[in-house]
Amino acid sequence: TPVGKTAERSFKDEEFIKDFDEIGKKVAEATKDLWETEYQKIKTKEPSKTQ
Repeated sequence: TPVGKTAERSFKDEEFIKDFDEIGKKVAEATKDLWETEYQKIKTKEPSKTQ
């Protein structure tokens, strides 16, 4: 039945969202240093432009 398929799909989507959130946290943790390094590069570039 279509109802059964919909219920199954939404359950899978919830699982996916949960897993995606978990992956996102791991990725964020792993790339945190990179983000901070790149951010600092950008922040240090900006004042030199105005000088």
